[in-house]
Amino acid sequence: MEESNDSEIKGISRKSKDSNTKTKIIAEVYKRKRNTEKNDQIKTLATGIIERRIELAALRLILLNPITITILIFMLLFFLFILMIIMMLGGSPDVKQTVTDNNTSCSATETMTGSGGDSLTHTEAQTQVNNVGISIKSSGNCSDRNRSNCTSLDGILQNSICGITNFKNKSGLSFYITGGTETGHAGGEHSHGSGWKIDISRTDRVSGYIKSNFAPAGVRNSDKAPLYKDGAGNIYALESDHWDIAFVGNNCSVGGNNTNTSITTSSTSSNLDNGCAATSYPPTTDNCNGKYNLNNPIGNFGDPTCTFSKDQLYSLLQQYDAQLAKHWFHVVVPCESGYNPNAYNNAAVDSAGAWGLFQMGRGKNGPNDHGDVNWEQQASNAVFYNKMLINKGLNGRYWECWDGH
Repeated sequence: MEESNDSEIKGISRKSKDSNTKTKIIAEVYKRKRNTEKNDQIKTLATGIIERRIELAALRLILLNPITITILIFMLLFFLFILMIIMMLGGSPDVKQTVTDNNTSCSATETMTGSGGDSLTHTEAQTQVNNVGISIKSSGNCSDRNRSNCTSLDGILQNSICGITNFKNKSGLSFYITGGTETGHAGGEHSHGSGWKIDISRTDRVSGYIKSNFAPAGVRNSDKAPLYKDGAGNIYALESDHWDIAFVGNNCSVGGNNTNTSITTSSTSSNLDNGCAATSYPPTTDNCNGKYNLNNPIGNFGDPTCTFSKDQLYSLLQQYDAQLAKHWFHVVVPCESGYNPNAYNNAAVDSAGAWGLFQMGRGKNGPNDHGDVNWEQQASNAVFYNKMLINKGLNGRYWECWDGH
C-alpha cells in the first residue's frame, strides 16, 4: 500500500504543473490511504468477533452434548466415590452407629456390628472367667499359645469373654473352657487364633440348655456340625467332644455394662441399658410372603429381615431378662400383640399409636418407649424400659396386659 501511494504521488508531480492542484491531489491520496487503513482495522476486528462467536458456539455445543454431560456426571460420581473411600479408611470399619446424645434412642435406622473390643492377656481373661466360676482345662496343663495341647486365652477378645461369662450367668451350668487362642485350630477372620472363638466342654446339661434355648441355624459347611444361634447372634457348633462357640454378637453391651466384669441381666439390675443392645434395621415393604398385614404408616417395621420366630423371641428375652422372660413371653406378648411384631393400634392412649410385640409408642416417654422398630429392638426396649420402672417401684405398670388381661 505504501509503494502504491508513493508511485501515485510521483506520477501526479510529473503530470501537474499547478502547485495547488498538486497539493489537493496529494491530500486526497492520503485521505484514501487513511480510509483504507480504517477499513482494514474494521475487517480485522470483525473477523476476531466472528471467530470468538464461533468458538463460543462450539463450546456450547460441546457442553450441551448429552455424551459430554454423561461423562461429566460420571467424573463427578467417581470423585465422590474416591472421597467416600478415603473417609471410610480414615474411620473404624467395624462399628457402625448413629449417636445423637447420651440418652440415645435406637431409631429404626441405627445398626451396630460387634467389633470384638480389646484383646486380653491370658491372665486378664482367666481372672474374669474364674470370677464367675469358669475353669480352664487342657491336656497339657498349660497355657502356652504356641502349643496345641495347651488352652490359652492370650489374645482373646473382650467381647468373647463377655459372651462366655454371659452364658455362664444365664445358664448357671458348670463347664470348662477347653479351647481358646492356642495353635491347632482352623484359621479365618472369626477364628480361635483371632480371638473370636472359645471351646467349652460338652455335657448333657450344656447341650440341653443350648438346644432348648437357642434357635437352630443349619449346619456348618466344613463338617456338617449342627449350629445354634442365641439372641445376641453368637453361633454354637456341636462338635464330637465340645461346643465350638463363635462370639460374633455384641456381648459386652447387654445390660449396659461395657467394663471388664461379668454382665448381669437380672430384672433387678441397677445397670440399665439404653435399649441399644439389639441390632436395628430400617422398615421395608416386604410382607414376608404374606405373613404380615402391613396396615400401618411405615410398612414392615417389626420384622424387616423376615427372621422372627417365637423361639428366637424367647431366647432373646432370656438373654435380656432371665427372671421375667417367661412372664414376658407367655403373658405380656400374647395379650398385647398375639406375637405379631408388626401389630399396630392407632386408637391407643398414646396419640402416636401402639406398635409391635409389646405395643409401645414412638418415644413419648423416653428413648426406650419405641415399639416402631424391629422385633429384636422391641424386646430390648421393653425389658429395659421396665427396668427403669422397677427402680421406681412400678414393675410392669406400662402394660395393660402385665397381669394377663
